[in-house]
Amino acid sequence: HRDLTHTERKSWMRRQTETVRRVVIAIVLLAVAWYFLGPTKVKNRDVATKPTKTEEVRTSAKATVTTENKEKVEVKAKQTTKAEATILMFDRGNITFRLFPEVAPTTVNNWKRMITTRFLMGCSLYRAEPHFCLQGGCWGAPDKNFAWPPIPLEYKLPNKEQFVSMARTSDPNSATSEFSIMLADNGKWLGPGGSDPHGYAVFAEVVDGWDLVESFATGQTKEEGGLKVLLERPTINNIVITTVDV
Repeated sequence: HRDLTHTERKSWMRRQTETVRRVVIAIVLLAVAWYFLGPTKVKNRDVATKPTKTEEVRTSAKATVTTENKEKVEVKAKQTTKAEATILMFDRGNITFRLFPEVAPTTVNNWKRMITTRFLMGCSLYRAEPHFCLQGGCWGAPDKNFAWPPIPLEYKLPNKEQFVSMARTSDPNSATSEFSIMLADNGKWLGPGGSDPHGYAVFAEVVDGWDLVESFATGQTKEEGGLKVLLERPTINNIVITTVDV
């Protein structure tokens, strides 16, 4: 081999330098490409495991629908049933009784008969015994003669607060038109073995207008015939048969 001339050596070095320069440029370009394209790939991998905004909206909508369906099912499960009731109308407001025909069918039928024949129209709440009862009916009304036979005793429920039971004499089968709204729990006193060996038949419960009941019960009274009779008796202006949710 012959020695390179000075000119040839310079040409060879230029070629080597150019090669190195190109390699460096290629490495730099690859580094830049990785820098910009690498996160995109990572981001794309993340997209595969995390929902996009669209997917989040769809998932949220699906969850909302599922929740709504669940609520509908729960509402359906909690759907109320209807029960017979009567609304007693007074000048100062109304009181609603939910009836218990499954407990005292004869008593409830008697009550409804007094309504449909308008027998209780013009009768009143006339007796108020604090912590005991508010009694109503046609007591002391000369034009009100009970036209039907007394009803047999149907004692099944204790006389708890807000319950309504039939008043009667010492004869357990003597109830007619008088009724008592319990102002307290009188289960023991008005149950069998309490003040009476037979008990008093519950046939309804106050489900609306309790504030009016309490207001009537605090009215001024006087002693009459061994009873605390209201000086101002709330008159029953009308009674209607209806239904309530239970």
